[in-house]
Amino acid sequence: MAVALAAAFALAAAPSPASADAATGRTKAQMCTTCHGAGTLSLSLGGPHGMHVVADSRWRTESGHGSLAKQNRQACAACHGADFRGSVLSRTAAARDWGNRTVTKGAQVGCYDCHNGPNGGD
Repeated sequence: MAVALAAAFALAAAPSPASADAATGRTKAQMCTTCHGAGTLSLSLGGPHGMHVVADSRWRTESGHGSLAKQNRQACAACHGADFRGSVLSRTAAARDWGNRTVTKGAQVGCYDCHNGPNGGD
């Protein structure tokens, strides 16, 4: 958990989609498309630290986050908070336009941002 928390703070604080870590000299990718083509990654929790894809329009569909949330809410709660209202681990590294909502950089994202909580519904 400490590693995931440290990674989340690093992602939220970094100034660009890929920036060098002063301590290690390694690049921190904040956007999947920094290295991967848009739409080429699976809609799963197979990313670093069990993350889902970030800034992929397919994630907004029912077969994206809705399907995964119904299968394993605890996986969502790990980053989006036990109350599903967001946490420091769900902060956006950049502004996001989800079509029905725009989220500012650094916003803590949770189910209630677009839905009536984790049970869905708009």
